[in-house]
Amino acid sequence: MEQRAFGKTGMSVPCVGMGTWQTVDVRGLLAEHRHRVTDAAFEPGSTFVESSPPFGHAAQVLGRALNRRRT
Repeated sequence: MEQRAFGKTGMSVPCVGMGTWQTVDVRGLLAEHRHRVTDAAFEPGSTFVESSPPFGHAAQVLGRALNRRRT
């Protein structure tokens, strides 16, 4: 995945990131797809995830989804 410089930090980040608000903090039928969405973002190499406390339980849900990916 293409990387770009992150300001003057010397760090690089993927060009594509994943927002978590309406992606992983969902209920009902959409909840079945949370892990697939996370996997689809991380398979090509994305590591840039945006989350915020106003997004409800998004960070906790994301943590559980990422925990599945740990080896």
